[in-house]
Amino acid sequence: FGEQAAADTDRAGGRAALQSRHIRILHARSFQADPTRILRAARYTTRLDFRIEPRTLRRLKRDTACLGRISAERLHHEFVRIFDEAAPETTLADLDRLGSLSAIHPALHFDRVAAAAFRRLRSRHNVGRGFTLPAARAGYWPALASGLTSAEAATLATRLALTKHQRTAVEAMPQL
Repeated sequence: FGEQAAADTDRAGGRAALQSRHIRILHARSFQADPTRILRAARYTTRLDFRIEPRTLRRLKRDTACLGRISAERLHHEFVRIFDEAAPETTLADLDRLGSLSAIHPALHFDRVAAAAFRRLRSRHNVGRGFTLPAARAGYWPALASGLTSAEAATLATRLALTKHQRTAVEAMPQL
């Protein structure tokens, strides 16, 4: 009875997705309905060491442009959540490969140099076990803006609803 009852309550196939270690959407317009799911899919893929199921990945790529609809405040919140992960550079690199970062801001990209900066910041501030010290996280914002021009850094700061201090750090990055 227990297995049958569990199967009856799992009509979406969540157990199978968990067992196969896949991130999977429930319906074809999931990313269109809430584009922040794209960012969360990448974050959970890294955190759980899962893969994005192939059909979900195709739809994610198809709907990446929907990220442009997300408000600056929601984007800021999602980036903070990414920065709080144990290895945010992995999630950001995945988002870059998927074209998601450039959908958020055309000049935004994440390369090996930025990834190394994230790792150095974490190491310098003795961050481990997935807990990011505020000082390390504060350094992630300007590291994210490495390689941008002054104008690009300013528009990125606006697009991500950065605080005054975060904005100052991001806008100073091109001069470094």
